[in-house]
Amino acid sequence: MTIKIRKIERDSYFAFFLSTTIWFTPFRTFAIEVGDIWYSGIGRPISKIMILCFLIYAFIPFCNYVRVKRWDVIIFLFILFQWLRSLVFHADYTVSYVSILLDFLVKCVPFYFIAQNTTNWKMVKEYFYKAGTLSILLMCGLTLMKERFGGGIFNDTDKYSMFYGLLIGRSVIVKCIEFFDTKKFRVLLFIVLSIGLMILYGTRTPIVCVAFLFFMFFMKIVAEYIKSGRIIIKHDSWKLVFAFMMILLIGSAFIIMMRAKTMDTMAPGERILYTISNGKFFKSEGRTNIYNAAKQVILEHPLFGTGLIGERIEIVKVLGISADEFTGYYAHNLFIEFVLQTGILLGGGLIILTLLICFNGLFRTFNGDKCLVYMYLISFGVGSLMLSGTAIRVAEFWIFFSIGIRDLIERYGKNMKKVYLRIDKYV
Repeated sequence: MTIKIRKIERDSYFAFFLSTTIWFTPFRTFAIEVGDIWYSGIGRPISKIMILCFLIYAFIPFCNYVRVKRWDVIIFLFILFQWLRSLVFHADYTVSYVSILLDFLVKCVPFYFIAQNTTNWKMVKEYFYKAGTLSILLMCGLTLMKERFGGGIFNDTDKYSMFYGLLIGRSVIVKCIEFFDTKKFRVLLFIVLSIGLMILYGTRTPIVCVAFLFFMFFMKIVAEYIKSGRIIIKHDSWKLVFAFMMILLIGSAFIIMMRAKTMDTMAPGERILYTISNGKFFKSEGRTNIYNAAKQVILEHPLFGTGLIGERIEIVKVLGISADEFTGYYAHNLFIEFVLQTGILLGGGLIILTLLICFNGLFRTFNGDKCLVYMYLISFGVGSLMLSGTAIRVAEFWIFFSIGIRDLIERYGKNMKKVYLRIDKYV
């Protein structure tokens, strides 16, 4: 009985910890912004207190429940090596290098180890659903408070907020998954609210991630049809069909309406409308320049790459920008980032490994709850990194990578062991 209670406590702790990727930053952001509205300057101290309280809560259970495996040590020694070999050639930027590494160790590494030890994916899924609801409510409250008492949603002359958009993007994805899972119409209310906020904040990446999620659901249906020769209509599936058709019709009508007119100016909160009406939704001059620079850096470092973080310095050199401003010039594409940092051969291997984890998570995971968690992690943890961000700052990618590596080792490790035993039998 004691062992069972301890397991429930451990599973609950793991699920809660993983769910913080969705709700904790919106909670802190809400505290900062609303705190400053009530009393200028108090938001940041409140946020720091929240972080301290979470660390105090998390530290002892983390030490008690988490077990480190041999392959974990190998993976992080490799990452440290890539960091060190880049630092050797860029010692003038040691402070920035250390800051980025510490950010990675605090914001991503704990989630890797928690995911590596997680087994109760049903509880994780349920915590994710609750985290999505909380995050949407917080962002709605934050938006209303800033508009009513803070002098406007956006700061200064800003017309959109990538940070807010990515925060709400996580919740949109989670609630879409919840609707596909539970078929509850009330979930649609949160989806509509979150999509409205996502359009208001003007970030395109989460919209692409949601589209990627729908594509994955479609591929699951196709795979099931190929496997069984028929499409199985489950109870309440008509709700999914109805919702999908409505989204398709409304989305198509919205795009046609916006493309019918051209917007000459862009007011705050109109970035998405502006890019659609002017045919620029899929265009980004900044990314194009970075991709062209990355191509040149790859040609200059084809075998071993630049090491971790070093690719950013090389990119700004090609762009003719001061190297002191290198921190924001990451590749904006996960696969390009792999090749830049580790070279064509090893980077290509990491790309294949990522695709293999995606395939295994979607089509060879027999645990339905775990598959739904995979869908969230792939759509945001991998999908967002194909357009924005860097791998060493996105916790969802490391959760995805952690459970993916474990699943591959368990699946193919057993097969390799069987092959070895057969060979040994005849030798």
